[in-house]
Amino acid sequence: SVRTMAFFPDGRRLVTGGHFDGHARIWDLENGIEDGPPLIGHSLPITSVAVSKRGLDVVTGGPDNKARVYDAASGFLKAEFDGGTSVIQSLRWFPDGRRLAFCSEKTIRILNTQDSSVDERPFHGHTQLIKSIAVSPHGRFIASGSNDGTLRFWNAVTRVQIGSPIPHSSPVNLVVFSPDGKSVLSVTEDSQVRLWD
Repeated sequence: SVRTMAFFPDGRRLVTGGHFDGHARIWDLENGIEDGPPLIGHSLPITSVAVSKRGLDVVTGGPDNKARVYDAASGFLKAEFDGGTSVIQSLRWFPDGRRLAFCSEKTIRILNTQDSSVDERPFHGHTQLIKSIAVSPHGRFIASGSNDGTLRFWNAVTRVQIGSPIPHSSPVNLVVFSPDGKSVLSVTEDSQVRLWD
């Protein structure tokens, strides 16, 4: 089964995760076949995948509390990071291709892939599990959706919440920035889709 997926910037390939073997797979969408070797490393089904802005790297996160960065062309495991004591629910690249935002439990953290460091200043505010995060196209803001039924916005530099939480009728399962960064889409467990400016 497939639990998570992400397109490459060229729109011709797709990476999927959630397979029972713990691998991620890259697919050639024109031919419907796997493009390269599977991305091996997780022992349990992957919960989140993301592709870097230039399409060179793929990052995966899973219930083993690890984030792994792979070379998209060769499938080579470039780096592995400890995400803490909880399942990594969602992770997203910053536009610079060097940093990652990831969430587990009720917190968001930023990971520097260049020196393998995790910033010790987490984002706090949600009262229940964070299900999804998104990084704005310019990298200044982070949006997050949670089981607490709120959408929240954060300053990615100061870690300070921007404005008040936006309440929803049920858990927020997905948040996505528009390509211009001016709007955010939220999807809730009760199948409501909303666009916020």
